[in-house]
Amino acid sequence: MTTWSLRRRPARTLGLLLLVVLGFLVLRRLDWSTLVPLRLRHRQLGLQAKGWNFMLEDSTFWIFGGSIHYFRVPREYWRDRLLKMKACGLNTLTTYVPWNLHEPERGKFDFSGNLDLEAFVLMAAEIGLWVILRPGPYICSEMDLGGLPRKSSTQRGSLSVMLQ
Repeated sequence: MTTWSLRRRPARTLGLLLLVVLGFLVLRRLDWSTLVPLRLRHRQLGLQAKGWNFMLEDSTFWIFGGSIHYFRVPREYWRDRLLKMKACGLNTLTTYVPWNLHEPERGKFDFSGNLDLEAFVLMAAEIGLWVILRPGPYICSEMDLGGLPRKSSTQRGSLSVMLQ
C-alpha cells in the first residue's frame, strides 16, 4: 500500500494550496450577514438572468439554497428549521408542492395544518428567505404517482404513513 507524501506529489500539494487560497479569497469577499441587501426587499423587478448571472434589481444575486419540504416536517418545527437554514448562510428555500396531498379527492382541497403552504412561504419570507416553489406536476419518485392526485382517492398516499 502506497502512502501519500507531500514530497511525492508536488502538483497535488500546489493545487490544494491554490484551492485553499482561492476559497479564502472568495469567502472573504462575501458579506454573509446580509446576502440580500435591504434595498432589494422592496424591489420592482423580479429575478432575471443576464449572461451567466442572476440579477435582482440590477445587482448580481447568488442563490445559496436548500430544500425543506413543509409537508414532511411537522408545522411546529417549521420556524426552527427555517432559522437554521438562515443561520447556515442560505438565502433561498426550495420546496415541492405535492398536489396529491392538497387534493386528496377531486375538487376537495386541503391547505390546512401541516399542508398550509401559504403560512410556510410567509414564514420563510418573514425570516428573510427567498422561496422557489417546485409544484411539478411530477415532483419525485418517492411519492405515490410522483405527487400527482389520484383519480379515486380512498387513500391519502404514502406520506400519511411517513408522518405517523
